[in-house]
Amino acid sequence: MDVQAKAIGRDKSMTELLVIVIVLGLLMASFISAFFEQEEEINDAGFNALANNFASQVQVIRGQWMMDGRPSRLVLKEVSGRQSTVIVNEFGWVTGETCQAIWQSVLDIQLTFMNQPVGVVAKIVAGEENLDVTSQTHSCRYALNEHIFFDYLLLSGKVVANK
Repeated sequence: MDVQAKAIGRDKSMTELLVIVIVLGLLMASFISAFFEQEEEINDAGFNALANNFASQVQVIRGQWMMDGRPSRLVLKEVSGRQSTVIVNEFGWVTGETCQAIWQSVLDIQLTFMNQPVGVVAKIVAGEENLDVTSQTHSCRYALNEHIFFDYLLLSGKVVANK
């Protein structure tokens, strides 16, 4: 009788363990499913925060440009002692040879966001003959995909997020 009671107890323990494993598996599956459903919104919110940071940095650089007497190049000094040179246009907004160079001047980070590459497109002003090569770029678009992006308008300094 004692052996039979042990066998029933063991079966009951195995059944309870199996039920717990199944419940945990279902909970994990629902969590993973919910995460992937929200991934686009998470990326959108994060990239909008990055766009706000970009806009703030552009404003800080323009403020420094005004205080320094409106030069065509600014030498920015960081707390760490490192210096970087930033090119600005005649209006004081950050410009550069490429949109990638502008990103690097403003944010000083690689063109990636959450381990995803950031695509860059330069929009050119058509029909402007008196502009030099670098000032012909009217705006830069930085994008994770066709739905998550922001534009930097070089002539006004505005940063326009996709909304």
